[in-house]
Amino acid sequence: MPPERIAKRVQRERTRSFFGVSRCAAHDENQKTRGAGIPPQPLASLLSLGGLSVNLPSQWYAACSPRSMVHDIELARPARAPSWRELAGLGAGLLLAPLASLVGQLRRARVFHPVGCTFRAQIEAKSGLSADWAGLAARLSGPALARFSGALWRGNFEVCDVLGVALRLRSSKDTSVELAASDQDLLFATIVSPFTMPFAPFTTNARDYLANKYWAVSPFEIGRSRHAKFRLSPLKGYARSASSEPRDHALASAVERAHVPLQLEARYTFQLKWHPLATVWLTEPLDLDQEALRFSPFQTGRGIVPSGFVHSLRRATYAASQRARPRHRP
Repeated sequence: MPPERIAKRVQRERTRSFFGVSRCAAHDENQKTRGAGIPPQPLASLLSLGGLSVNLPSQWYAACSPRSMVHDIELARPARAPSWRELAGLGAGLLLAPLASLVGQLRRARVFHPVGCTFRAQIEAKSGLSADWAGLAARLSGPALARFSGALWRGNFEVCDVLGVALRLRSSKDTSVELAASDQDLLFATIVSPFTMPFAPFTTNARDYLANKYWAVSPFEIGRSRHAKFRLSPLKGYARSASSEPRDHALASAVERAHVPLQLEARYTFQLKWHPLATVWLTEPLDLDQEALRFSPFQTGRGIVPSGFVHSLRRATYAASQRARPRHRP
């Protein structure tokens, strides 16, 4: 074999080894015993220097290993070639994935939005829409699951927080936490844009889910030449009155008394006008396993596909966090 081919083959094997896909059985076994290629001793020593004593299981090291992250990115790869913004977001996500995995393991929950309340929902398309929006509204309509949560704190600490709403659009009224191929996830938060994220905890009314508007933050491909953004707005008159009741209980009580509506809106990027597309009716509180219920912006059963830097950054971080945290609630 020519020396050039030998050198290329050696380099190829080194690359496979770095990404955790070496063909050597002994090497693979060694990788498993050392936590998918990331030795735990240096990290444990580093944490101990900061006064933090923690025994991280092997699942954490597997979650943020190059093999796991590359595998998840391959599964979530878009059909088209990514833009330079998406490539930059993908690279930033790979750098942040080990941190997301560590925080998820230490918190034993989602990195953000660790605790929430879930509801059965029904989405009804608005009538009288223009042809430009009627088709999209029809794709959004049908049964759904809705999860409301605070991003930062556990318990009933309702100050200086970012609130979020996760919608899972379904083809049936099934309330199982199991994911179906036809499901579409849309994630919203009280963050207008990535540039306003640092100020969001101070501009959000953390005591009341129905006193805020929620944005999907980044754009989506909807099968047209232009990208769209989404917003979720509670209708006027449904904000709770002054009460010491925690926001989760207050919203559940409101839904038990009567169906609570929110307006789902959309606009094209670089346009200011929002177009009401559908009404999201919260119809019934649900007691679901919060850890088993896993949302992802890359679950695109209805052809609404996330794009841009922020969404690309989420690919590796979401995967690492979900792998590290418990699969079911205690």
